[in-house]
Amino acid sequence: MLKYLWLLALATPMVLLVGCGDEPADDDDDDDDTPAAPILVEVSPEFGQTDFFYRSSLVAEFNAAPESVTITLTDSAGAEIAGEQTIGTNGRVVTFDPSEDLMSSAGYTMTVEWAPSDEDGSPFVNAFQTGAHGTALENPADMIGTVYNIDLAGATFVDPPGIGPILQSQIDGIAVLFTPIEEGTDFDAGELHVMGAIGDEEGNEIAQDLCSPTLAFTNPDGILGNEDDTPATWDNPDMLLEADLLPLSIQGITAEIQDLVISGTFDPDLSNMRGGVFGGIIDTRPLVGALGSGESESEICDLVSSTVGVDCIECTEGAGDNFCLSVRAEDLSADMVDGLTLEPRPCEVIIADTACEDEAAAYDSNGDGTYDLCPAFVAP
Repeated sequence: MLKYLWLLALATPMVLLVGCGDEPADDDDDDDDTPAAPILVEVSPEFGQTDFFYRSSLVAEFNAAPESVTITLTDSAGAEIAGEQTIGTNGRVVTFDPSEDLMSSAGYTMTVEWAPSDEDGSPFVNAFQTGAHGTALENPADMIGTVYNIDLAGATFVDPPGIGPILQSQIDGIAVLFTPIEEGTDFDAGELHVMGAIGDEEGNEIAQDLCSPTLAFTNPDGILGNEDDTPATWDNPDMLLEADLLPLSIQGITAEIQDLVISGTFDPDLSNMRGGVFGGIIDTRPLVGALGSGESESEICDLVSSTVGVDCIECTEGAGDNFCLSVRAEDLSADMVDGLTLEPRPCEVIIADTACEDEAAAYDSNGDGTYDLCPAFVAP
């Protein structure tokens, strides 16, 4: 059941290099006492990549910290691109962040120079190309009804730090789906309404979980046109979805995400969204019984604190209820799911569906049939 916590809470791939394409050095030569020069082992973009995201940073990682290292970026005309270089605390990971977004579908060259280096090492030259992301969609209305599957496992979890491997191991088989909807959407006004759903992944097939209520990302009460509507901001080709509160129910477990953020840039062919963020604040208390003994409402917070050294924060300012986790994932992507259409499934539909008895019970928190978490439903 731990996977449901990490789903609620909700790296850039890099290519392996050995001596820039050469055979590894012979480590068995005991007669040579000279320390081995640092070897470049990973880079982003990948060598020769043709779809590098235009807002991403360049990264070079070594097996040992060099004494000096420089990353240079030039465009197709040979002009140098300004940016900021930073070196990680271990000295092995070097990042170059361009001062401005790169051009879409354009060629660039990344050059990495370091010392000391053997004769087959520095400099490493990587000619690559950005993808089409950043180019405006010709007809944004074509997005309506298109379903996207958010790839949480492939995102980079930056908050809480160190939590990424745990998250990625727990969300296998669970999909978070979303689709732009026509009602209430006005692309010209920069307003986009979005419906979400929980899905099941089996092999290469993704289907909507019909016993999990659809997610009213932009209309919290499930009704469009009310004052509580919070349409996503549309700035072609970018989406920024922000919601004060999102109730989420999975397999009979109901919790809430506060300060929800989902963002990303759509490919002009609508095939995917890239370079996004998924973040929010999760109250862990409703999940305690499903994840452990249920004897302490701080059980999940204690687990996270002991495993990754991150403490929970207040759920309500000034209340001292330190049972919430702040989670943020970057480098978020979402791919189109061909042939899938999301079916609206409000909580009253789940309750009335005899195939969803376990999930329906979550809406009757007092066990008296009043369905207080779904007041629109009147029990038969």
